[in-house]
Amino acid sequence: MKLGPSISRFSSDRVNAGKTHPPLPLMLKLTAITIFLPEELSFYIFGLRLTMTRAIFILVSPIVLFRFCQILVNRRRALVAPDLFVPMTSAWLLLGFASVDGVGDSLVHMGPVVLEFCIGYLATRTLLTERGQALSFVELLCHVIAVVALSGLMDPLMNRWLVHEVAGEITGYPTKLTTSWADAYRLGLLRAMGPIEHPILFGVTCSVGLLLSVSSPIRGRLLTIFSCGFGLLFSFSAAPIQAAAGGLILLFYDRILATVRIRWRMLIVVCAIGSLVPWALTNSPVSYVFEHVMFNQGSYWSRVYEWQTVGSVVLQSPWFGIANHWSEIAPKLDAFESVDSLWLVTALTGGIPAAILLMLSTISPTFSRITGPKVNLNAAESRLATTLSILLFLMLFLGFTVDFWGSSWILFGILIGVRAHLGSLARLGRNVAARRQSSPPRAIAGLPTAHPLAPKNSITRLT
Repeated sequence: MKLGPSISRFSSDRVNAGKTHPPLPLMLKLTAITIFLPEELSFYIFGLRLTMTRAIFILVSPIVLFRFCQILVNRRRALVAPDLFVPMTSAWLLLGFASVDGVGDSLVHMGPVVLEFCIGYLATRTLLTERGQALSFVELLCHVIAVVALSGLMDPLMNRWLVHEVAGEITGYPTKLTTSWADAYRLGLLRAMGPIEHPILFGVTCSVGLLLSVSSPIRGRLLTIFSCGFGLLFSFSAAPIQAAAGGLILLFYDRILATVRIRWRMLIVVCAIGSLVPWALTNSPVSYVFEHVMFNQGSYWSRVYEWQTVGSVVLQSPWFGIANHWSEIAPKLDAFESVDSLWLVTALTGGIPAAILLMLSTISPTFSRITGPKVNLNAAESRLATTLSILLFLMLFLGFTVDFWGSSWILFGILIGVRAHLGSLARLGRNVAARRQSSPPRAIAGLPTAHPLAPKNSITRLT
């Protein structure tokens, strides 16, 4: 195995880390800074609860929708798969909810969910326009997550969710958080949450920051890695910790097999064969998997019971779900404080097609090629695209045991948008190269040029 390309990638990272990238649009800077503000800093307008990020998305939505229409009309060759699946997911969620509860309730309850996901996607998809801007945005995002992680470390030290309490005291917004719930403590310590809505989501956020900072040439890289790593550990959440470990293994796998073109196909085949092991060892493969990936048995049995119970409810209304009628249509769901699965919640509120479309929105950005001689990405951008692909696959699997809402839901759409931007940029470079190869050579002033139909050795002058 040749080590030359890997060494060159390391050296190019050092060069790129010292370069200044194009400035980011103000809206993207504000989005990255305000994503993780605590819920207690929300405010109400006309009875609707708005966070700072929601307010920014409402203001920027006409701009990003106009730019997205420009992409659809004028740059068809730059389109990527999530440009289709993300709008379809948003439309199905709204229409499915409206078919059960009406248009008004759909706009009130599902409208903010669609706003955070779809506009979050379109913001990074359309406002990132130049080479290097994706790296700048990820650098800013990693630094913000590092600050979030450090703030979360105060929770186990102070034995209180400090950020939420302080924010509630400043604004007077009533906080719903309490340390009395059964799973608030692990190993005798209060689980870190910081400004995020739940310790599991805090761990997911820290794992995203950790993987991005490990693979990106950002300033303050070591400090960012350690901050996100400690935040991840003190969340005491099995799913994010295991996802981060799996992501690091995949990044190492990509690095050592950088010269093997079929490395990801090989891995997919191995994983497909490995997924058959639970079916061969037990009659209940889902139970087998949950039993071997959870920290405590109580959490394990809760997940299994959710899938068994909620799955039967989803099949009662598979197309459009049950919207907001949990207690009326499925009284047995009252036993759950929450449904801890993104795909179950999506199927419940929007139907099975909504869950399928959301899954396609998650994995479809990875369909775009990010390496090769005709790809319009440098080494750092290609590696960032690889890391984002890994993150999206990890979040796809996390969705079976974790529900994303609030800041993590916004982050979900934003990561899809950044990966789609890089895929579009890479594809645009291939199309430009193809057009250049197919077009005849241009004449340079004062110099002769060969006629395309003339013999190789004959030269005709332009008159």
